[in-house]
Amino acid sequence: MKKLNLLLVTVVLGTLSLIYSCTTVNLTSWKDPGSNTQINNVVVLGLFEKLEVAKAVEENVVSYFTSHGLKCTKSLDFMAPGQQYSNDELKQKVAGFGADAVLIFVPKAADKSVNYTPPTYTGYYRGWYGGMYSVSPGYYSESTTYRVQANLYTTADEKLIWTGDLSTTDPSSIETAAMQIAQSVYNDWVKNNIVKAEEKK
Repeated sequence: MKKLNLLLVTVVLGTLSLIYSCTTVNLTSWKDPGSNTQINNVVVLGLFEKLEVAKAVEENVVSYFTSHGLKCTKSLDFMAPGQQYSNDELKQKVAGFGADAVLIFVPKAADKSVNYTPPTYTGYYRGWYGGMYSVSPGYYSESTTYRVQANLYTTADEKLIWTGDLSTTDPSSIETAAMQIAQSVYNDWVKNNIVKAEEKK
């Protein structure tokens, strides 16, 4: 009986650990109220200092958008990392893909904070024998919240029609966070009628 109860506690704690390790992305957005533009072909550009971050964001965003019916192109498909391009050069390259919009991701901040988790007490009591009781001591932990801004411009008139402020705390991986960002942005676009919802088959 003791082994069974111990196994159940272990399973529960393991499950909670998986739940709390999942990446969550928060999004606050604005859409130009005077714009009725709907897009279906977008170039994705990640202006991150680290190439691996830019690559992960662009690849996952393009993958998610494409799976939902949008035509997408990564900037890394036609722009060399670290090379400077004029605005006219960029416009010509984007126009070559027939894109009607450009989505630009810009890193804003990485905010660190220290959190205190108080002790927890779990278990039950059945006399001096056969009971189970456990104590998890309190501890301090450091977390980092990453903030990114996403801006959507039309290629026809270079007008900003949508912007979103995204944040995630201690993501489990760059790829996971990027996929969550893609999902959050796409869902917000559907809600704001920037793209049509994917038709269910």
